Amino acid sequence: MAERAPDHAQYPGVAADLLVPGSLVFDQPDRPVDLRDPRNWWSWVPGTQWRHPEGPESTLQGRERHPVTHVAYEDAAAFTIWAGKALPSEAEWERAARGGLEGAVYCAPDYCLRYRPAARQGQAVETSSTHIGFRCVVRTAGQGVFGTG
Repeated sequence: MAERAPDHAQYPGVAADLLVPGSLVFDQPDRPVDLRDPRNWWSWVPGTQWRHPEGPESTLQGRERHPVTHVAYEDAAAFTIWAGKALPSEAEWERAARGGLEGAVYCAPDYCLRYRPAARQGQAVETSSTHIGFRCVVRTAGQGVFGTG
């Protein structure tokens, strides 16, 4: 999805020259910022996508063991079909993300709570960004066994 230009009809009022392929990139502030305005730490970067995770000049070099990012739901679903896998259920994701640690607390409360395994926040299905990736599951005999995606 990050490789396609957004549909102008879905973003009325946005200048056409801004509706170019890209994705949201986390931009660490170098000073305290107003946390009520996410534009203080998120930037729309044209040319950003899974092969160029921090903008068109960045690469995957050195990230071979990192999860893929800048994918939307449609991208993840297509990959799982191609790979013969599936996206995990909420329960499967929670169990794998916690690594067996039940009830453990993760995440800084002053920034994005999506970094914690129990995070549940809505996200537009056509949106991709630096911190959204996915994992795959292979189900055998009713039990989930996790692979990578």
